[in-house]
Amino acid sequence: MTEKEAVDRLLRGAQEVMPLAGKVLESVKEIKGSSPEEAYFHALVQCSVARTREFLSAQLLLCREGHCNSALVLSRTIFEIALNIAYIAKDPIVRAGLFGQYEIIRKKRYTEALRRTAYKTALEGRDEEIKQTEELHARFQSNFPDKSRWSGISLRDIARDLGIEGEYDTCYSYQCDASHSNARELTKYIKPQGAGLLFDAGPSWAELQPALGLGVLYTLYTLSVHEDVFKGGFQKEIDAIVAKLQA
Repeated sequence: MTEKEAVDRLLRGAQEVMPLAGKVLESVKEIKGSSPEEAYFHALVQCSVARTREFLSAQLLLCREGHCNSALVLSRTIFEIALNIAYIAKDPIVRAGLFGQYEIIRKKRYTEALRRTAYKTALEGRDEEIKQTEELHARFQSNFPDKSRWSGISLRDIARDLGIEGEYDTCYSYQCDASHSNARELTKYIKPQGAGLLFDAGPSWAELQPALGLGVLYTLYTLSVHEDVFKGGFQKEIDAIVAKLQA
């Protein structure tokens, strides 16, 4: 298979995933559960698909314009969403509860950070909201010995628990490099030319396969979690796209 054929196949796969994700979302008209906790978990699954579809759509726009390196940054977020919701789904009531409670921990930390800066004026007139946050923080903080992680473990440990530690060590590390300022990423715009350097700001499709390939793969991963939860009858379509991409 030529590089062009591989790219064309990838673009077709991505374009198939978008309407499929739309159908998956539309199949759930109302978020329900046997308890408020289960309903919240179901909402997280539905919202994970919605957010993933949004990022994949943005990736397609960037890739069409030749901004594939920026699209690679978005595939990192798609990967994180997939890992989090798959990990939550293994113990949904407990883990969905922790995931939601952790927002209070984050909000309290953010409020305290604002108070130390010139942006503290953003807190004016929000005394009641801040009071409620502090009360909830007092209730939930003991659930989070490690205040830096909702799950209490690293994302790498989550990947290990899900059996995809290898993807974390390779694909995710590559995505993280694209997300940060470092010599490798910044110098992608420079090419040797004789005794000097040639600056080329693009567009470039050099990163299209890792960017869109990973975005599509982990969008499908999240769709499979949704299918496991809601049983919408989409697994054959998900599997068919995966098979096409792997052929």
